[in-house]
Amino acid sequence: KLSHKISKYFHARSECIRLLLEKIVNHADAYFNLGFTYDLLNDGANAVSNIREAKRLYSKQGKEDRRIEVFNRLSGLYGKYGLAP
Repeated sequence: KLSHKISKYFHARSECIRLLLEKIVNHADAYFNLGFTYDLLNDGANAVSNIREAKRLYSKQGKEDRRIEVFNRLSGLYGKYGLAP
């Protein structure tokens, strides 16, 4: 079934990104992409967790434009999944 194949693809993609993150712990873009992938899988808790880490790293790196983009993404995720900041 196509939806099963798509789900397996996204799970494999998120696992690959997670393994890369273990090697590159300060890579904010990787955390953002992992959070985006979890959102596609409707896993709100993991999506928010990873995107929050991306926000923290962007702040640490002085990338204000990306931090604002991530902040806006987080706001949408909080609403989508009924989570509190």
